[in-house]
Amino acid sequence: MVRPRSARGPGTVSPQLVKVPWCKYLIAVRDDAASRGARQSATDFHFSRMGGTCPLWTVYEAFSAPGRILTQVAEMPDGKRYFWVARTLTRGGYGHHAPRAEFAVALGCELRHARRLVYAEGIALDGPRAATPIGLGCRICERRDCAQRARPPAGGRLAIYPDRRTYVPYPVETRTP
Repeated sequence: MVRPRSARGPGTVSPQLVKVPWCKYLIAVRDDAASRGARQSATDFHFSRMGGTCPLWTVYEAFSAPGRILTQVAEMPDGKRYFWVARTLTRGGYGHHAPRAEFAVALGCELRHARRLVYAEGIALDGPRAATPIGLGCRICERRDCAQRARPPAGGRLAIYPDRRTYVPYPVETRTP
C-alpha cells in the first residue's frame, strides 16, 4: 500500500507515488506442504527456479503470524537490498466442513523505493544491521555460514566431522590453494 506523504486535495495523487516497481510472490499451503504459486518481478530480483526459496525470507514467517502484516529488509548475496511486505490470506472454510486454503503473499521493491511506502515508516532502512541476509535458495546459495540452510549447497564437498558439532547444518570444506 502506497500512500502520499503530502496530500494536495481529495482525489489527487502526489508525484511521489509514481509507480513503485514491485516483485510479487504467492505461496499456497495445503496440508502443511508449501507449494509455490505465482511469481512476478518488475525489478531485477531473481526468484529461484528449483529447490525452493530461502527460509529466512519473511514470506515464510507470515504463516506464523496469520493476518498480520510483516516487513523485512532483505540483502541478497550480491549486496542488493529489497524491502518486503508479507501477510497471509485465507479463502473458503465458511462452513463447518468447508475446505480452506491458506496463502502467503509477499510484495517487494528495491530498497531505494521503500521510503515511499507507509509500511517502511519507523524502520531503519539504511541501518548496518537492518538487513536480513537471504539467498535465492539453499542449493545455490553462496552463504556458507547460514544456520537455516535446508539443503546442502550444490558446489563443494561436505565437511563431515563425526566428533564435532557445527553451527551450520551442512558445512562445506574450504579449499586452500
